[in-house]
Amino acid sequence: MFWSIGIALGAGFGTQIWSTASRALWSHTWQITLLGWVVYLLLTSAERNKFRPILTATLLSWMFFVRPTSAVSILCVTAFVLISHPRAFVTFASTGVLWLMAFFAYSLAVFGKLIPSYYSAPGVTPNIGRIPVALTGDLFSPARGLLVFVPIVALILYLVIRFWRTLSVERRALARLALVAITIHAIVIAAQQPWWGGSCYGPRLFTDVIPWFVLLAILGVAGLLDQRGQVDTILRRRVGAIGTVLVIMSVMMNAPGALSWSTMEWNLKPISVTASPPVCGTGAIRSSWRGCRPATSR
Repeated sequence: MFWSIGIALGAGFGTQIWSTASRALWSHTWQITLLGWVVYLLLTSAERNKFRPILTATLLSWMFFVRPTSAVSILCVTAFVLISHPRAFVTFASTGVLWLMAFFAYSLAVFGKLIPSYYSAPGVTPNIGRIPVALTGDLFSPARGLLVFVPIVALILYLVIRFWRTLSVERRALARLALVAITIHAIVIAAQQPWWGGSCYGPRLFTDVIPWFVLLAILGVAGLLDQRGQVDTILRRRVGAIGTVLVIMSVMMNAPGALSWSTMEWNLKPISVTASPPVCGTGAIRSSWRGCRPATSR
């Protein structure tokens, strides 16, 4: 019960679900709701050996309807289904194709084109050479760093790695899926401009993969609790204590974004992040509160 409550509270109040997704009707809001349902279906199918291809494909399709970056999770889950549930793949893929055709038909009727302009990402300029600097900023920047605003992520990754061998084959497959989806998503958002997510609070662009981190937390804790013996009891107590501290820190970091209007001002004062965005070189990151030095206006 303690661990379940900790994961639920950490996910609900110690991540961007509270500080970003709950503040307005972002596309993130719908996307993480749908992905959370997909993660639940995948986890229950691994535990009960009952996969639901039509429902899973439908939820993934709806994810793409509300947010184009969902394509990363969709492709990863599709590959997972092909490998882990080959007999259900045709049904799964057919459902996805039908929803995609419906999406094209709607876009043609409303926008006069197969893909709405939003999906062609106007103003977003991919740049592979920017990835090392941007990825470091996305993870460690004092204003946008995932590990700064959600430090519990570090413990989650530790638990999954520490107890990898104790996980069942099915659970390892799910953990691998989550890790791959998170990694690819991190690379995609690091390659785009602006990598800092514009005017927002914290690592907004990482909001899309919070359900995958929750899955990793569930699997990591399951691996921890499967251990037996005096040494493992001590380890559980230490992990519980450290996890409690990190959850509290994560909640405290996300609370201002949810409760204080003044936090939005840091995107405007002393210099607007849109009018004078950070400038990153190809070498080491320039030191500043945004992870790179602000551009000087001419």
